[in-house]
Amino acid sequence: MLLTLLVVSGCSPFPPASTGVVSSMEFDDACFDLAAGKMVQGVSINEKCGRALWDFAFLYNAGTKPHARLALNPMLDVKAAYPTKDYASLTLADALAATFTAQLRDQPFQLAIIQTPLHNYYKVRVIREKLNTVWFEWEQLK
Repeated sequence: MLLTLLVVSGCSPFPPASTGVVSSMEFDDACFDLAAGKMVQGVSINEKCGRALWDFAFLYNAGTKPHARLALNPMLDVKAAYPTKDYASLTLADALAATFTAQLRDQPFQLAIIQTPLHNYYKVRVIREKLNTVWFEWEQLK
């Protein structure tokens, strides 16, 4: 199930948000298409998302908290950079100066800039995990 809502200051049940969109999806069960702003749902990332147009998914690692790992679509050459700035202050200039990788980082995921195949840039951050669901905020950098 996908939940997407615009974050309005003071009205969100989540930690401080900026101007992004808050969405949710289950670990290991769905992929997200940033350009379309929607989830590509399936039985598993490998089986159902496969060659579909998706940019990232969240993998689950039981050994750490937070559990989220960012998985990128290798078929479309999606890449990510992992900035040290906070979500609200990230800009397109930060994206253009960043070093991107397509490799999976086996580290708890909290914040990334994702570069799509069309060289659009999105900032994405995890804002909450509960059971098998992750809530994340995302916004295109322009």
